Amino acid sequence: MTALQSVLQGDPEAGEALLGLMSECCDLREFGARVLRSALDLLMSAEADAACGAAYGERSGGRSNSRNGYRRRALKTCVGDLELDVPKLRRGTYYPESMLSRWSRVEASLAALVVEAYVNGVSTRDMSLLAESLGVSSLSASEVSRLTAGLDAQVDALRSRRLDDQRYCYLWVDATYVRCRVGGRSVSQAVVTAIALGEDGRKRLVGLDCVDTESYADWRAFLASVRSRGLSGLVLCVSDDHKGLVRALAEVFQGCAWQRCTVHLQRNLSAKVRSAKNERLVRELAKAVFAEGDPLVCRAAYGRACAAMRAAGEAGCADLLEAAQGDALQYLSLPREHWRRVRTNNVQERANREIKRRYRSVQSFPSRESLLRLVGAVMLEEEGDWWHHRVFSPESTALAWEAPSAPAPDGALARAIAEAHGFCNAHKHDSQDICFVPDGDYAAAVERLTGARSEPGRFVDAHGNVLGTHRGIIHYTIGQRRGLGIAAEAPLYVCGIDVPNNEVVLGRNADLFSTELDASGCNWISGDVPQQPLRVTARIRYRQPEQPCTVTVTGADTVHVSFETPQRAITRGQAVVFYDGETVLGGGTID
Repeated sequence: MTALQSVLQGDPEAGEALLGLMSECCDLREFGARVLRSALDLLMSAEADAACGAAYGERSGGRSNSRNGYRRRALKTCVGDLELDVPKLRRGTYYPESMLSRWSRVEASLAALVVEAYVNGVSTRDMSLLAESLGVSSLSASEVSRLTAGLDAQVDALRSRRLDDQRYCYLWVDATYVRCRVGGRSVSQAVVTAIALGEDGRKRLVGLDCVDTESYADWRAFLASVRSRGLSGLVLCVSDDHKGLVRALAEVFQGCAWQRCTVHLQRNLSAKVRSAKNERLVRELAKAVFAEGDPLVCRAAYGRACAAMRAAGEAGCADLLEAAQGDALQYLSLPREHWRRVRTNNVQERANREIKRRYRSVQSFPSRESLLRLVGAVMLEEEGDWWHHRVFSPESTALAWEAPSAPAPDGALARAIAEAHGFCNAHKHDSQDICFVPDGDYAAAVERLTGARSEPGRFVDAHGNVLGTHRGIIHYTIGQRRGLGIAAEAPLYVCGIDVPNNEVVLGRNADLFSTELDASGCNWISGDVPQQPLRVTARIRYRQPEQPCTVTVTGADTVHVSFETPQRAITRGQAVVFYDGETVLGGGTID
């Protein structure tokens, strides 16, 4: 076993040998190639041992097969061509298809680019030089054909794959323009892409197409195709202020909030400036608004920025900023750690830059098919990188569906904001909670008013196993994570409260999600109880985005509610309210 393999297996004494290896290599590409080859050889050997039921050379009664030498396999990667030793077995075959395909980093777009270069008359020699410049030793005509055929299949699979394997909370949508031959003419085409964040915390391409224009009809057809493949759970869509796109988003993803990209908004403001001397002022005012870390301060700064622009004679900028406020500040209702990612369309901008970079090598595509081939190849590469880098942890991502209310400011800050706006009660005594619970200790208030003391009890899991002792069920609520005092391998949440047994049930965040609930004491505002199941939207807590669901009447004042997507922390005793667009239909109390 080499020193490098020892390091890969966690042997700390081989560190000096690894440093020696680094000194032997001419550059990082060579070092990376040697490390990657050793790692892959080691992993393949381990898989072959598992297939044989015993390690190489080991005498074991559990052995079911044995090694039969090796075969060489060339693997093209971003650090050059690797010659791997793939183990052979005496009976059956072993081939690490999944492993090698995961590590194969030859840019699929290179194959597409070479094909387009060939179409446009580039010589075979120049194509070989191009391949060598990107770390590929050779690229024959037959290999180009094979790679292109495989690439087309991958791109088709990418564009048509199902999306119902998980929920998606955020969606970024945009278009970029390139030239392409259509009907014998070189025309501008819009490449439209949609990138979503899944509940695993990773970005994923969910839509890719080529259209003539960014019309409402084109956008609606594109988004409808994305939704038809199972995209669900959206909390927020992010884009620029293209009217057709915004209208299509509202129609296709009803109940989902729209975030106007704050970077595009600032560009729109700069374009509205009438006097050159005010350009910096407008830019700095807008930048300061979106730099604020407190929702209330941010909103106050927004109002001051509008006033300052108007005072400087930039009424057009002030009008634009005022009109955009509701859409530009949607991100404030989401977890603070998500703000930087969701208030702009930078996710799309980075992808568009990469598409443009590759497009410069082609200038004009001979067909839409070749255009989609190259863009699809670029996005396949991008997705490969996204897989290794989560945007948020799964626990953090889950908070998107449980958006917290903006925290109340402290007294001094609240008074400063009120005073800045000329409120007469700027210095009045605070009154923010229940008036007869001034200290915010609701548990103590309930004990005082009822005369009953909340007794300690047991924390248990879903199977009844005791995890610890709580200080009284009145101190806990469904979905609570903090203040439990329980040490565990993974975060624990309050998933249930068993009042008769005085127990608090704990579990993982995933245990909090459910698609169904029953409610009683229902009141229908119209006075007419629905006779048929209703397709409506519903909320189970304040500030939650409306969620699509089906409501079925089960009794005189009872209903059963089935949601399209799982809901977090459905809590007994809270209200569920039903909506039809802007109309409140009624509601009841969750059982």
